[in-house]
Amino acid sequence: MRIPGRTAAVALALTMTIGTGAQATVATAANAEVPKSLPTSKLNVVAAKSTIAKRSTANLRMRAKATTASATLAVIPKGTKLAVLATSGKWSKVKYAGKTGWSSNSYLEAVATSSNSSKPAPFATPPRT
Repeated sequence: MRIPGRTAAVALALTMTIGTGAQATVATAANAEVPKSLPTSKLNVVAAKSTIAKRSTANLRMRAKATTASATLAVIPKGTKLAVLATSGKWSKVKYAGKTGWSSNSYLEAVATSSNSSKPAPFATPPRT
């Protein structure tokens, strides 16, 4: 007794199991492009530094450590633009006058930037009271 479609099913099963000559040719060509060994030299990855600009809202002490008990390194005048290098809790690591230290976030505000330029916007003159 002959089952219709059995020959096609057997042929498909053999092709899937054994493969065709075309598959072997493609596999050989693909293997030829793979290098035999990978480079052994190490990659030199350089991290990009990013800083945030803030401005002091009062005469602000820059301290050696992120605590009020730490020594004062400098007094930053009100309105001075600073580069914030890191933040830890209520403190920011800032750079001012060639020194790096910690200042309270309570006395720092973000500097507004314009959307069409990568440079910070100029400071606005505070209103006189």
